[in-house]
Amino acid sequence: MITAVGVTATADFFPDGHPGNGTGALVGYDPLAGNIMETAIAHSGQSMPAEYNNVGPPYYSETERTWATPQNWTVNGVDTLVLHVRGSPANGAGQLYVALDDSSGNSAVVNHPDAAAVTSNTWLEWKIPLSSFSKVTATKIKKMYIGVGDRNSPKAGGAGSLYIDDIRVIRSE
Repeated sequence: MITAVGVTATADFFPDGHPGNGTGALVGYDPLAGNIMETAIAHSGQSMPAEYNNVGPPYYSETERTWATPQNWTVNGVDTLVLHVRGSPANGAGQLYVALDDSSGNSAVVNHPDAAAVTSNTWLEWKIPLSSFSKVTATKIKKMYIGVGDRNSPKAGGAGSLYIDDIRVIRSE
């Protein structure tokens, strides 16, 4: 299940880089082959499969979710973004990151603390305090990106696949 402040999302809501944002990301399975989501490898229910390919330009891969109306991610004391990710030991190297944009045009990127996260074949829970996105106003979230690589200083990297699940914002414990 992928939720953000009560908004359920699937691969339909997280379009990939082809042709949309021009990055090396592919999200979801072929809809003509059946379910676009992954049902066998999931943290809960189903997960969003995502491929990254940073071998060629632009040397980073990301999927993005845009909200028509800015989201307030501080309702009821919410202060932490949580997502679960699972990679593969066969994956090529790459830095996992999440970026947020607010409706004022501010942007901030947070890298996963484990540079080898994309090679983990177990589910990793990643809790990111919203305060880590210091340049972004958490009451005006307009766009969220999940990516692999370095969007600010792109350079050739690896390729592989990930599963992303249970995206949500919570009140820290």
